[in-house]
Amino acid sequence: MSLRIKSLLITGGTMAILTLILFVSARLIITDSYTRLERQDTQAHVERALNALTNDLAALQRTDTDYAVWDDTYAFMQDRAPGYLDSNYADSTFTNNRLSLALLVDEQGQPVYTQAFDLDQKQAVPLTAEAQALILQDADLLQPIRQPDHKLGLIMLPDGPFLIASESILTNDGIGPTRGALIMARALTADAIAQLGEITQLQLTVIDLRDPLEPEAQAVRAAFSDQQPIVIRAIDEQTVQGYALITDIHDQPVLLLRVDHDRAIYQQGQQTLAYLALALIVTGLIAGGTLALVLERTVVARLHRLDREVRDIGASTDLTRRVSAQGRDEIGRLTTEINRTFASLETAQRLLRQREREALTLLDSLPAYAFFKDAQGRYVTANQEFCATLHCTREAINGQTDYDFYPPERAEQYRADDAYVMEYGETREVDEETIGSGPDVIVLATKKVPLKDDHGQVIGLIGLAFDVTDRRRAAQEAARARDQAVEALRFKSQLLAHVSHDLRTPINAILGYTEMLQAEVFGPVSERQSEPLTRIGMSCNQLARLVNNLLSQSRAEAGRLTLVKRPVALAGLIDAIKTVAAPIAQDKHLELRCQIDPAAPAEVQGDYDRLYQVVLNLVDNALKFTEQGSIDLRIERPDAAHYAIVVADTGPGIPLAEQALVFEAFQQGVAPARGRFEGVGLGLAIVQQLTTLMDGQISLSSQAGQGSTFTITLPVSLAQKEP
Repeated sequence: MSLRIKSLLITGGTMAILTLILFVSARLIITDSYTRLERQDTQAHVERALNALTNDLAALQRTDTDYAVWDDTYAFMQDRAPGYLDSNYADSTFTNNRLSLALLVDEQGQPVYTQAFDLDQKQAVPLTAEAQALILQDADLLQPIRQPDHKLGLIMLPDGPFLIASESILTNDGIGPTRGALIMARALTADAIAQLGEITQLQLTVIDLRDPLEPEAQAVRAAFSDQQPIVIRAIDEQTVQGYALITDIHDQPVLLLRVDHDRAIYQQGQQTLAYLALALIVTGLIAGGTLALVLERTVVARLHRLDREVRDIGASTDLTRRVSAQGRDEIGRLTTEINRTFASLETAQRLLRQREREALTLLDSLPAYAFFKDAQGRYVTANQEFCATLHCTREAINGQTDYDFYPPERAEQYRADDAYVMEYGETREVDEETIGSGPDVIVLATKKVPLKDDHGQVIGLIGLAFDVTDRRRAAQEAARARDQAVEALRFKSQLLAHVSHDLRTPINAILGYTEMLQAEVFGPVSERQSEPLTRIGMSCNQLARLVNNLLSQSRAEAGRLTLVKRPVALAGLIDAIKTVAAPIAQDKHLELRCQIDPAAPAEVQGDYDRLYQVVLNLVDNALKFTEQGSIDLRIERPDAAHYAIVVADTGPGIPLAEQALVFEAFQQGVAPARGRFEGVGLGLAIVQQLTTLMDGQISLSSQAGQGSTFTITLPVSLAQKEP
């Protein structure tokens, strides 16, 4: 849509909206004003009807007073002279004064004279007993018989509503005492209402509230309140109705007065609105046309020329061209800024081409196959090495897809990788992809990285494919070397297991015969023979421990070390250790001290054989490296869930730099001690492996020349381990 059409639409729309706003505002103001005037006028009509009814009641009261405050009436109530009634209550009296009812009541409230009159038929009619009873039983109406007073209002009788007045019977001077009351009433019939309407020039209707009300009358009845004594309702475009409640002599609502009136004021307001709408439309058309013409000459035509020149420059892609100047206003300044923008674009274009050349140079220098793709998976550019593999130029690759260069299966895989990068915005890596076969095979590791705009939307990707053929070959060589090492380790474990098993038989035989000789099974043993037998037994035990360590090491490496959970008495364990270690300590003139903390548990859950092997290895290690002093074996209780086995010696100690080596297999710790002592360096390695297997921890505290302390912390209850 052109700017000219837009300006016309905007101008026309603006004028239409302004006209509509003005019309709606004026309509609200005028309608509200005329509605308020209509309500005031209708309310005045209702009040005028009420005033007419009040005046009619006042006229009735004056007639009642004229007859009640009169010497003749005062005398009649005492002597009951018949001539008074004949001369004063003839039919003409009822007709002339529009009386429908007259009652003379004495001081005791008893009727002296009662007469009803039909004004339509102009003849006397009997007063019904029900109507007479209602009147004579009304205390308010009979109040004037007790004291000089008067009452007037409305009363509802079986024949309908009546205007009624009650006056005390007094002398002409208004002097009593009262001799009763004179009650006069006028029927409020349809003819009476019509006559009242003729007097007020209003269309009046009276609704008896005792009768069932129509829905509209019910709604009006509910709308009355102290703040709204008159209710006004618009029926249609032609008629408005005003309502007022009429109360009886006891101030109770009994009638609903309705005044129907034509809506002349409303019609006048509607006519005024029509003239105003026509005036606004004409004014809007004139103002809109003038504004559109001014905009066309001062803005639209100049912008149209500017747009044409800018599009011509854009189509020619010649950024050295400029648009023509157009004045010194905002459009002129816009023209100047556009020319500056073209100059900036010209400079940016030169820089962009330079950066493009630099980027392509950098792309060509990468030690990889590099390429760019757009969001549709089309190649944008690539380095020379990648283009060479596809046997095409950099210009020819632009706009091509993988299906143009690769078999369908491989192209489909590449497209799936691209789709993942585009959809999730994450880098996709293909670790190894084999291309070719035989000695010319190439292994590529490809990485595809998403390209995103300033808003984080993926607009393409960068692909880098590295030649990892040499790395693949090196990895294969490393895998073969690893397999050979694993096979060698397995062979070593099998060899250790077989050697350990084969060594146990002769060791057990030697140890058995030694014990039999010491027990003098084959005859008496001299003291000179006893000492060598003891040394033979000690050496066999030491060799048996070495074999056990070798076997445990092989099982640990094979992952076949298992635990047998059962109760272990710590005191019995210490005694068994003393039995083996005490002779060795005595032979080396060392003191072996064993102590159990009273807080330590008497019995724990664990594997007795593994505990025995761990403690014996620690004690044997201490005896081996200690030349003088003592060996301490203690059982402690660091907390409620654990107990600790502590082995401390007064040996040469272990330097801090070598403490990490003592738990490695085939290490003997302190450098000066290596080669001086028996063993192959498996004891502490087995201790650490078994301690870890039993959910425990081992720690070492030592300084060179100050001995060593090994502490094993184990749980009181050992968890069951799967073999």
